[in-house]
Amino acid sequence: MEGLGDESTLLLATTFASLNLENVIFICTVAMLTVTSFFYCLPEENHSVTYLAEDPIEKRTSVEVMWSKGQKIPKIPSAILHLEERVSSKKKASFEDYTPFVVSFGPYYHGKHELDQAESIKHQIFDIFVSESQESKDFFLEMFEVVGKEVRSLYLWEYTAGYSDKELAEMMLLDACFIIAVYSNVASNLSQYVIKLLGNVMFTLAQRDVLLLENQIPFELVKKLLISGRSMAYANYWIRFFICKAINVNFDMITGDIHDDADQPPFLLEALRRAVISGHWSKVFLITINKHHAELSYPNRMEDDDTCSPIIDHKIELGNQVKKYSYSFHSVIDLKAKGISFRPSHSDLLGDIKFTSFCFHGRLELPTFVASIKSRVWLKNAIAYELCPDSNTQLQLTSYIKFMKSIISDSKDVQELRDQRILINQLNNDDEVVELFKEINICSLDDDLFDFKVKEQIQKHYNSKAKTWMAELIGTHF
Repeated sequence: MEGLGDESTLLLATTFASLNLENVIFICTVAMLTVTSFFYCLPEENHSVTYLAEDPIEKRTSVEVMWSKGQKIPKIPSAILHLEERVSSKKKASFEDYTPFVVSFGPYYHGKHELDQAESIKHQIFDIFVSESQESKDFFLEMFEVVGKEVRSLYLWEYTAGYSDKELAEMMLLDACFIIAVYSNVASNLSQYVIKLLGNVMFTLAQRDVLLLENQIPFELVKKLLISGRSMAYANYWIRFFICKAINVNFDMITGDIHDDADQPPFLLEALRRAVISGHWSKVFLITINKHHAELSYPNRMEDDDTCSPIIDHKIELGNQVKKYSYSFHSVIDLKAKGISFRPSHSDLLGDIKFTSFCFHGRLELPTFVASIKSRVWLKNAIAYELCPDSNTQLQLTSYIKFMKSIISDSKDVQELRDQRILINQLNNDDEVVELFKEINICSLDDDLFDFKVKEQIQKHYNSKAKTWMAELIGTHF
């Protein structure tokens, strides 16, 4: 037996001596994979972090109480417009993302000559709406007659001073009716009539105009018209249909209840923003900050330069200790080279981002996002609302866009996410998707409250030689 052992040892040594370096590396790699194959598929403890985990930590007051506190339907903050003027390569196109092409809603753009065609048919749309309801025209006129004074306080004074209460009330009634028409089922008589009068192109642009921040009217009035003109059930259906049509999500994914009076959104754009973050349009969901995170310090500052730095440093104060994190990963391709794969999230909610670290690879789950001209418009306007004073929102949507901007640097990143069905590109090419994220300029915001944990976990995995050596080895030698 001893002789047999010596012969086996000699044979093994001779065999290894005859192999070149690449063969030795290959054999060692196979052996390592065999030993660790069982653990490869098991996630490590405490390495799964959900981005933007949200819980309702408080209920908002009713829309009426919010308005009574002096909150208004805002104009785009001048700081945002000034910043876009500095950084955008297409200044005119950038500003147009905040202004209506076809139709005005509310007083901010009312009376503009370029919007006369749509304005001229609003009374006709109202007549069709009334004919399909169980009520008379006088019923709706009387119902809205009392809202003029209240509506006046919801807009900037200089835009309502030229209208009487009666004129404002009629404006709201006609505008609410038009909004319902352009986002009704396309097979309905109401939508078909608008298409007949405007044409398909202008009809589509009118849908886009509903999503503008400066083109909002009080949600309460749209709700009142839906319930009185149709029914409570139809009102709930219409709002879900509007959200799904506007942002291309599955109808079953959106929930909400017209009865949730305390949490009603102030206008439709906010209902859209809530739905895309949490899936629930009629409730306010805020990030829960636990004891540990309550001690974190996130300084807000405006950067001097106009572009995002690829390495973003953050000092996190924990008691008397200061720990510094550097987010040095640049792009999807950069992460892929470190063994991090990409997979669509289980939902299309923009808050549904999760990173899981395994022994020798990582997995980043991202929500499916449809890149289109419409998505650029509603994102820029919803983010502008998040950045408005007194919006009573957190920066969930802004944080999502900032995260995506940090991992998309060129068309190769877009192609990888498109191959994984994370990005659905309805633009002309992948370069336009890169440009879309660049145009939504939030680089000057340095607040990682909502994506800090995900970035921290990715960076920890990215920096770990033990976790990334296998991906680098395979990428180098095979």
